Amino acid sequence: ERLVNNIFTEGGDLTLYYYLKYAKKSKKNNNSKFVFIDQIIPHPPFNVTKDCSPRLENKNIDEGYKESYQCALKEISDFTTYISTVDPKAIIVFQGDHGHSFPEKIKTEKDEILYRASIFNAIKAPAECFKKFGKPHSNVNTVRFVLNCAYGFDFPYRQIIHYQRLDL
Repeated sequence: ERLVNNIFTEGGDLTLYYYLKYAKKSKKNNNSKFVFIDQIIPHPPFNVTKDCSPRLENKNIDEGYKESYQCALKEISDFTTYISTVDPKAIIVFQGDHGHSFPEKIKTEKDEILYRASIFNAIKAPAECFKKFGKPHSNVNTVRFVLNCAYGFDFPYRQIIHYQRLDL
């Protein structure tokens, strides 16, 4: 039996904590699960502290981003630790949809493209999967890595190419 969950914004900015609370209550840890969680942070408005408490003031965008990013890393660590205790062979993927876009850091069009294309991509999987398939190094190859690892496929990795939307 497979359980598919789609949790988008029920948890607000702390979607991973919301899912963990749900998972700990359900106690159905013996079923295979695919869970897609749309994690909001770090994303404007930066309204959490590094400890994931509500941020009371939002004056400095750099500090807000840094603390929101630190909160996201804390959630990822807590989430991964819990799932790993329940299922040590679990495959966990954290992936951003785009990189940051702070106007003051962008000096050229190339900078803008590189900053937006530099997504967060972290994978926790059994060591034997990395040994057999290597590191995927891109979001497209991450999907191939997961399918290879979970189902024993042998999809080759694709060349890493970045695409940019051109507004006409």
